[in-house]
Amino acid sequence: MEKLVSLDLSYSRIISVWDGTMVLPKLKFLNLSHCQQLTRVPNFGESPYVESLILRGCINVFEVDESIECLKGLLILNLEDCTSLKRLPKGLTTFESLEEINLSGCSNLEEMPEDLRKMKSLKVLNANGITINTTTNKETSLVGLLSLALWHPTVQSWLPPRKCLRSTNFSLTSLPSSLVELTLQNCNLSNDAFPSDLSYLGSLTSLDLSGNLFHSLPESISSLHVLKFLVLQRCKALQSLQKLPVNLLRLDATYCSSLEIIENPIPSRTSTIFEQCYKLVEVKSFFKIYPINHIDKGILTSLGLPNLESMADIKVELYNKETHTRMRASLQVLHDEVEGLETDQDKSSFYHIFIPGYDIPNCFSLRAVDRYPYEKFIYDIHPVGGHKICGFNLCISYTIDFSHYRGGGFSFVFSIYNNTKKNKWSYKPTCYAIPRDGEENILWLIHWNSRDQLEGGDEVEFMVDVHNGFRIHSIGISLDYEADPNYVQQTIVQDLIFLFLHAHSAIAILNPRAIYSSTVHSPGNYGVDLVAGGV
Repeated sequence: MEKLVSLDLSYSRIISVWDGTMVLPKLKFLNLSHCQQLTRVPNFGESPYVESLILRGCINVFEVDESIECLKGLLILNLEDCTSLKRLPKGLTTFESLEEINLSGCSNLEEMPEDLRKMKSLKVLNANGITINTTTNKETSLVGLLSLALWHPTVQSWLPPRKCLRSTNFSLTSLPSSLVELTLQNCNLSNDAFPSDLSYLGSLTSLDLSGNLFHSLPESISSLHVLKFLVLQRCKALQSLQKLPVNLLRLDATYCSSLEIIENPIPSRTSTIFEQCYKLVEVKSFFKIYPINHIDKGILTSLGLPNLESMADIKVELYNKETHTRMRASLQVLHDEVEGLETDQDKSSFYHIFIPGYDIPNCFSLRAVDRYPYEKFIYDIHPVGGHKICGFNLCISYTIDFSHYRGGGFSFVFSIYNNTKKNKWSYKPTCYAIPRDGEENILWLIHWNSRDQLEGGDEVEFMVDVHNGFRIHSIGISLDYEADPNYVQQTIVQDLIFLFLHAHSAIAILNPRAIYSSTVHSPGNYGVDLVAGGV
């Protein structure tokens, strides 16, 4: 036994591991997981070199023997689901090598070491489900390990009965700055539980706050510059998120059913999960959904929808691919901001409106495509004197063959290529409308705020690729123009010079061009020629 290095007694029916002390000078790994009749941790006085102590699921262990303080080389202490555990040894904070503590599910824990900040080597702390009944203020309340608030009755109704726990003097600020992973699921954390400054946790790469009660996170969350993973699943009171850490790689806000807005742009490298976030209507610099009566009236006119009153009772069912939710409501506007595919391109704004209907409005140049699932068009844009292009409008008439519709997923890939300027935009719209039955048709109206992206003489290629049972009937296109102030100023100067040079003849010569009017009418769709049809 003196040469024993690893001892695995998991799932055994032992009541004690050994009586008194056991001389095991080489023992490094001791696994007592799910020994449900075990009541206390053995005496380690003669086995001082244990590095990993696993007591997961030992539901009758109520204390850890003080001799654990002999394990100065202990690296891992796993007490997960030790539901009878009352206290931890006070000398735990003197461990100089302990890297990982798992207290998840230790729901009856009453005493914790007074200052975890002394544990300079601690990298991983898991304290899921630890709740402390405390009346102290927010700077002295236990957070995660340590929670400020009492269980709310509606939350308590679906949790197992818990004994009223006494207060402790721990706070989030007592956690060591060495932490790399911190898990505080279902710890009853409210907004008041967080200190205003989280920068002392600057080593964190993973933070899991799932299942808590806060409405928002402190702005100082953005000071966690090396944080890569932020998990907020089932935070059902969470309403908004502000600035996020710049190096965040993954944000998981699944089932945050009250989340409405992400107030700052999400870092470009961050992948997001917003599944079942029913109320989410805005992610800054990504998408925004709002009622149609809040959109600029000029955009509605460009899309052939000048009369809002006639559409007041119209409803449509939208599927949001970011949240995987459906919403049936009055007409909404989806505003997507899309990154260009070239490195020097700015973002472009696209506005989408989905409305039941079959016929494309007359303001669009119609191009029937006869149900092809994939269509490609190339247009030459003719220059129009005194004007520049400010908008690019599309109308797509489609329906769904429900025998091929799989639900969810992406259904449209929308692409625009300016072959002249070598600029490209390609993306999947955040939302799309679902017809109520196989007979209903949807008009998908798109306005691209193409200012400075298109001009006369450009060759523009437009493609829409549809999947998942969607069928296109027809596509229309139109352009919006506005007066070019540079052109007007240049022409006025030319006319003045012309008049001055001929003034000596006392002949008033007027340029017949009607450039002096304060209103310049849109030339309509006459600047577009179809060069090639679908392939």
